[in-house]
Amino acid sequence: MGQHIEAVQAWEDGLKLLETSVERVDELGEEKIIDWINISLQTAQVVHRLGTDGPGVSHKYQHVCYTPSKMTEAEEAEWKIEQFQKAVRHFKGVLERIPAGNMEIKRKIRLQLARALYDLKQFDEAMKIYEDGFSNDGDPQWLYKAAECLWQQEKKEQAYTRLQQLIGTDPTFADAYGMLATYFTEKNDTTNADESMYHQSVCTVKGAANALAGMKHEDIFEVLEYLLPQDTNPIFSMDIPTALGKLGDPKAIPLLMKIIENPMSQANEDSDSSDGIFSSGGKNRLVIESCLALATFFNDEKAKEVLMNGINNQQTREACLAVLCANAFHCQD
Repeated sequence: MGQHIEAVQAWEDGLKLLETSVERVDELGEEKIIDWINISLQTAQVVHRLGTDGPGVSHKYQHVCYTPSKMTEAEEAEWKIEQFQKAVRHFKGVLERIPAGNMEIKRKIRLQLARALYDLKQFDEAMKIYEDGFSNDGDPQWLYKAAECLWQQEKKEQAYTRLQQLIGTDPTFADAYGMLATYFTEKNDTTNADESMYHQSVCTVKGAANALAGMKHEDIFEVLEYLLPQDTNPIFSMDIPTALGKLGDPKAIPLLMKIIENPMSQANEDSDSSDGIFSSGGKNRLVIESCLALATFFNDEKAKEVLMNGINNQQTREACLAVLCANAFHCQD
C-alpha cells in the first residue's frame, strides 16, 4: 500500500507542476510556445483521465495504483466534474495557440475536447465538433459520436437519422447497429431490433454478408454493393455470392454478373486492376461461387446468358456446366 500511496502522490505532484507551467503562458516568448502547447496537452489529458478514473489513481505504463478515497459519492462526483472542466479549459487553450496550418493536429485535439465536453454533459457543443469532423474527413466515428450526443439528450429520432447516415457510409459499423437495436426495442419493433442485434454481432465483411442474406429491406443491395469492393480477403469474399444467391431477388443478378464478367474480360491473371475485389488471390474461387449462385436465377434470361457464355471460359466452365446440367435434369423431372 505504501508504494501505491507514493505513486499516487507523485502523479498528483506531477500534475500540479504541469498546471503551474500552463498558467505561465503569458510569460513565454514565441520560441517557448510549442513547449507550452505540449505541456498543456499533457495536462488536459491527465486531468481528463483523473475525471474518468476518480481520485486516488495513478498510471505508469501498464501499471495502475490506487489509494482509498475519503470523499463521499457527492464530493467525488463534484471533483470529477472539476477535472473535466479543467480538461476542457486546457484543450481549448491548446487549440487557440496551435499555429495555423496544423489542421490534422487540431482535428485530433478537437476529438479529445469533444470527449471531455461529452463527459461534462455539454452535448450540443460536443455534437457540433463531431459533425464538423465528419464534414471535414468523412470518418464515421464522428457521426456515431454525434448520434450518442443526441441520444443522451433524448433526441432519439435525430440520433436515428444520424445512424442511418452512418450505415450508408460504413455498413459494418457494429456499434451503430447496437444503438439501432435499442432504438427499435423501445419502439416495440422486434423485427428490426432482432436484425440490428444480429448484424451487430457479425459485423465483419464475412458476417455482414451472411447476416444480410437473411434480411429483406430496400437498402440491401446498396449495402452489398458497398461490401463487394471492400472485400479483399479471399476467404471472406466467398460468402458474398452465396448471400446474393440466398436473397433470391433478381436485383442480385447484376452484382453477380459484375463479379463473373470482370475477370473473364481480363487478358490474364496478372493484369493490374484497381477494383479491390479482384486484387486478391482468391478471385478464381470467387468467380466460381458467383456462377453457382446464379442457379437461383436460372429462369432469368440474363443469368442464363452469363452461364452459357461461361462454358466457353476455362475458368468458369465447370461451374456453369454444373448449374446448367442440374437445371436441365430438374426440368426433365
